[in-house]
Amino acid sequence: MRYARALSEILMVTGLSSANLMGAVQVLPSPQYLEQDKEGIRISRGRPVRLVIGPSRAGTAKMELAANYLRKHLEDRKVSPTVKSADSVAQEPEGVHIYLWDYSTDRHPDISVNLLDQEVLSGDSYQGQGYIIRTMLPESIWVVGGTAQGTLYGAMTLLQLVETIEQGIRIPGIYIRDYPDFPFRAASDWLLRIELSHMTYDRGQGLEAFIRLCERRLDRALRFKINMVLMDGFGWDIGKHFSGYGDAMLRLNRYARARGIRLIFGGYGAGYDMPEAEYKGRVFENREWYPDGPRYQCLGGPYRGRGGCRGNEALNELKAEEFRKFVAAVEPGALYIHHEDCCAFNEFSRAWAERCDRCRKRWPSGDFRAPTGGAGALATGYSALIKAVNNVKKPDGSYDASRDLEILLVSPIYAPNSSSSEDWSNVLELWHNIVNLLPPAANVQVATRETFPQEGGGGNWVRLFDSALYTPTKFGLFLFFAGGADNFFSDYPLTGTPALNAMFRGARTIYNATGDFYQEPMELINAEYSWNARPVWPYRESMPSSEILALRHRYIYEPNQPPEIFGQNGLFTRVCEILYGVKAAPWMASYYRESAWLPESPAPDEPPNQLRRQITYLPGVWDRAYAIPAHWLHLRVDSALWGREIQSGRVKKQMETWKIDRAEVHRRQARRWHIVSQLTRRGTEWISRALSADPLPESRADLEFLHRSLETYQPLLKSLVEFHQALSIRFSKEAPGTTWKSGMDSALALARQAREAAARAFPAPVDPKWSEVGVLRSSIDELIVSIGNFRKEIHE
Repeated sequence: MRYARALSEILMVTGLSSANLMGAVQVLPSPQYLEQDKEGIRISRGRPVRLVIGPSRAGTAKMELAANYLRKHLEDRKVSPTVKSADSVAQEPEGVHIYLWDYSTDRHPDISVNLLDQEVLSGDSYQGQGYIIRTMLPESIWVVGGTAQGTLYGAMTLLQLVETIEQGIRIPGIYIRDYPDFPFRAASDWLLRIELSHMTYDRGQGLEAFIRLCERRLDRALRFKINMVLMDGFGWDIGKHFSGYGDAMLRLNRYARARGIRLIFGGYGAGYDMPEAEYKGRVFENREWYPDGPRYQCLGGPYRGRGGCRGNEALNELKAEEFRKFVAAVEPGALYIHHEDCCAFNEFSRAWAERCDRCRKRWPSGDFRAPTGGAGALATGYSALIKAVNNVKKPDGSYDASRDLEILLVSPIYAPNSSSSEDWSNVLELWHNIVNLLPPAANVQVATRETFPQEGGGGNWVRLFDSALYTPTKFGLFLFFAGGADNFFSDYPLTGTPALNAMFRGARTIYNATGDFYQEPMELINAEYSWNARPVWPYRESMPSSEILALRHRYIYEPNQPPEIFGQNGLFTRVCEILYGVKAAPWMASYYRESAWLPESPAPDEPPNQLRRQITYLPGVWDRAYAIPAHWLHLRVDSALWGREIQSGRVKKQMETWKIDRAEVHRRQARRWHIVSQLTRRGTEWISRALSADPLPESRADLEFLHRSLETYQPLLKSLVEFHQALSIRFSKEAPGTTWKSGMDSALALARQAREAAARAFPAPVDPKWSEVGVLRSSIDELIVSIGNFRKEIHE
């Protein structure tokens, strides 16, 4: 029986954690197969240790990188290894030998490689990422990878197996056979706004500090076998990003590529649904000629006129040139190319019916699925982008987009309208026809959102979609799993939905849209279920659709769900220990859980099979608040209320639906910011305790940044309380009196205090407009102006 699956079943029945069952051997992500012997290898300080790269002709950069990571890890534990080639080490038989072997270069290492090992090391489905580790008593450890990348991953596992003892180190007797369930694992989302924007690692200390921090985070991603990272969005114009952007991203892409990690950059290919002021690229329009020909409409609904005409070859070439320039400048690992934001088939099929005359002549069929209809048009647009991107190659061979970049085609159709067989068939037929019209390219993936099994017991969506994509060059499936803690379904820091990843096995990429710095444990929880979707921890796989939907809702919105992950000694506890150290972990776990319910009534009962956002108290704000200092979205929503007139039509509409007036919405905002201020104070206490609990050295700077952020936010939060209390009086039916004036005076004094604190704490934001610390500073300035305007009204 498969080790991981058997252990997971035990956990489900008994409620025990892997810490109880696995003893000293705890690896994250969980290996697919693991055997442990009682015996191990003890290495005392001063004993010769040799890291052997083999075969000798396999001395690639990744093999050397694997050896250097191991060397530094052992040196930190007072063991000093030397790095040798397989040929030279034969003359030095004494001491412990740790062999790093690239099986793709030589399939005859000096250990037994059984049939199961050979499958892992040479199977095409694992894309060279598989590896085995064997402790060969009494004196050697072998790490054999299917390629240099697999060996590098094996070395990352070996790092976690090293146990520090009084005399030196101990490496347990172990046999691991391991490989990924998903070839690409986008477990790290470094953006605060799902895949769109707001970099999480800008800490206001300048560009070089930002780059170095990202490099350290890429090293950590490698340690946990994460090979895709959401880096930036949304747009392809380098000039619209922050100063120094192109060189910084080029440097980070090269650093990531050396470790087998793809950095994902996002933007539009058509549709351009984001407000033009927010989009960091060119917004193309349908024109008879360029640059200033007459505009015309193509496609119906909200998509007319926004660069969506696939029959306009001049437009296709302009988009292609934008992609070529961006790719050549920054050498990205992946492009997330989002077209019209229409997720379902039926809606865009109706839009297709209103296409322009040139598209109607070129693709006369009204059937959106047909090669002579919508499928042909979409394939033409995609083809222009694929050809442009894959033609980017550096003369020295250091970068070849067709080899080093994944093209991710997103929308306009990334989900069926329902779970009916007809709706599934429409989407599958459409994409089958599209991919058969695309140019051959092994680096293209088609994105779909999470789609659960049919209630009637039909096939698995991923397997059916993957089959529909089959061509001689085999396009892949990019599975975008929005499961909360993503600023889409919730802004809560934790979610249990990665435990559902097993349902999507067969996709080329799994993207759990969570894991930014302010929800740091989610990055490692994602990593666990992305590498091994059926690990030693609880998981869910084959279930009726109604039960899956109910689980997803519970995992997103109910705290500490599922309890097997977030309960005592669960995966969440283990992740906090890895990130912060055993002593600091309990305090950090308490920090991430610190929350309060905002509405003045209990949560309403929801149908268990429907996913409805928990937004019932304030427009655009989820009903549960947490201590984490990530408020860019809250400030953005709140700022719509900072003028004499409400600046957001969406906020106005929600207030009308809820039947609340201006005075009431300000009262609720004041209440919310007061609760957040209390949470922030408690969060500061948790972080202080973690800092006093001997945290891991590599986590101290992170904890200090959190502590600094929480303290810096406090005067702003208090200012917002005073501000909204004053405005609640200002917009009430009763005469405001002197309270309205004194409240504004207090708000202004606190806002000025907040501005000074933020300038000291975050003096040099890299991206003043699109980072948490940048939004903090600009929002304070905006608030001070708003308070000033209301104070003028008082004096008038």
